[in-house]
Amino acid sequence: MSENDLSRSVTTSSPLQAELVSDFGQLQALAEDWNRLWRLTKGRQIFHHFGWACAWWSAYGGSYALYTPVIRMQGEVVAILPLVMQGRTLLFLGHNTSDYNNLMCVPSHGAEALAAACELLLEHSSEWDECRLHNVAEGSSLVESIGRLPGALRRHCCRGPDMLCHALDLRERKEEKLARLLGKYSTRRVLKALQARGSLEFRHLAKRATIKEHLPVFARQHIARRAMAGDRSGFLDPRWMRFYLNLLEEFDADRPIRFSVLELNGQPVAYHFGFELDGRLIYFTPAFDVDLWDRAPGAALMYHLLDYSRTSDVTELDLTWGNEAYKLRIANLARRNHRYHLFSRTAVGRLRQAMFEARELLRNLPPVYNLLKGIATRFTEMHARVQESLRTRGAVVFLARLLRVVVRTILYARTEVLLYALDASSLVRSTSAAGSVEIRQATLSDLAVASPGNPDFLTAARLTMFRKRLQRGDEVYTAYRDGDLAHVAWLRTTNRIAPTAEIQSDWHFDLPDLGFVIFDCWTAEPFRRQGIYRAVLGHLISLCLEKRRMVWIYTVEANTASRRGIESTGFKLHSRVRETTVLGRFRKVRVEAVCRSRRQ
Repeated sequence: MSENDLSRSVTTSSPLQAELVSDFGQLQALAEDWNRLWRLTKGRQIFHHFGWACAWWSAYGGSYALYTPVIRMQGEVVAILPLVMQGRTLLFLGHNTSDYNNLMCVPSHGAEALAAACELLLEHSSEWDECRLHNVAEGSSLVESIGRLPGALRRHCCRGPDMLCHALDLRERKEEKLARLLGKYSTRRVLKALQARGSLEFRHLAKRATIKEHLPVFARQHIARRAMAGDRSGFLDPRWMRFYLNLLEEFDADRPIRFSVLELNGQPVAYHFGFELDGRLIYFTPAFDVDLWDRAPGAALMYHLLDYSRTSDVTELDLTWGNEAYKLRIANLARRNHRYHLFSRTAVGRLRQAMFEARELLRNLPPVYNLLKGIATRFTEMHARVQESLRTRGAVVFLARLLRVVVRTILYARTEVLLYALDASSLVRSTSAAGSVEIRQATLSDLAVASPGNPDFLTAARLTMFRKRLQRGDEVYTAYRDGDLAHVAWLRTTNRIAPTAEIQSDWHFDLPDLGFVIFDCWTAEPFRRQGIYRAVLGHLISLCLEKRRMVWIYTVEANTASRRGIESTGFKLHSRVRETTVLGRFRKVRVEAVCRSRRQ
């Protein structure tokens, strides 16, 4: 033990000695002791194994400092509280990847060991302000030990809101429970819908090399799925992928790792990266192909996991934390994950504790808490939008636009939509864009994967709307430059135009015949004024005119750039649609047809 390590040791009033380990090499020297305690610890999980700690530290250690209390009795390690420091906040080692966290300890010394660890941490209060002990499972050694802490230590500790963790308990009447779930009409209907498209196969991958081959596709599906939910996938951070690769090196690829794939005609449509330990199948990271959203490949994957549980030694399917609807349909057991906060003796630590306690008091008044939370959320969002607008457009333009929005909303608004048409007889000019642009028909997953790079446009709400458009038969085309999404355009086969995004009234225009309508075109800010919009329009015009049908497009009159792009590709103005709104309520629409001589 180095001189520095000796200075960070504390001998408590009990026969225990607490030492603060800040070097991972020293922690590796305790690997056998760590796993010995892991085997003894009540409520042990794969997340507490030293292999998990190694996999996490190898991926994320560069962003944290190790800050782990190790407790000894007569030289023997009796407890380890795996913590790291980020800034001045202490967190569990593996906090962002572990569904459950715990104190590894000899059961008979849990309370004493935790008290010694807390005393050690408080002795070093000058180095940190708050220690967040989150995702601590009920009934675990840490929960039992916290309840037995001395009053002087409990004074620094607060408990936050619990999180529900759902599970399917199969210890009794296993066959009956699984038969009921597997025999549901909705479940069988999902399977039939996928099987109608071809051959469906479920399998566990048991070789590291095979799993590594599938990880990039698994990551892409996960990124798209989380984008559809309005979240960011962990795989957007390269360290997340490194962590999964590290797990494959630390653990056996067959067990405890359970990597499953559901394939349709040989193509993966759903994945599950989970674990099987002590008869418990842990539902850790699922993903599915969002292009098959309406075929519910995620539900089909769950069916096969339940069927695997039926034929194996699994006695519990642990769905971990979260209140997703599918978990509630399956689970018959709910546990709680506790959250504890330990605050230092510094002034900042005391202030944080006071603020935390005040917030928890407000949480007991749901109407008041939700109101204040909503106000704070809206203020934060509005402040971010204002800051971005000021940064990109300047104060003068921002104020002018703000005034215009206020006037249009409260007093008077006039919107003019220009409707353009083009047929095979029209001359299409050159539509080449500077530089290389790749234009192709896209899928929902293409848009969802591009969402993290374009969060203001590809929001979860807009992705959901896009999914419904694709379901109705609309087509979406994208343009990429140097691998980055530059443009999105939609194409619909229809006999009517209803510009609902531009006009508030329930107005539509009946086309003389079935034709193509190009709509909802968007160009990313960095790629504007580079001819990409014209190139995409030219590509779509070529596709449409091959089928010898009229092509239509519309835009608001105020969008000068869009008008220039449309007119430069050969479109001719067909009609003007003017909507006036007074006092935000009274609306009137007037259509002015443009004479043919003028269009020619």
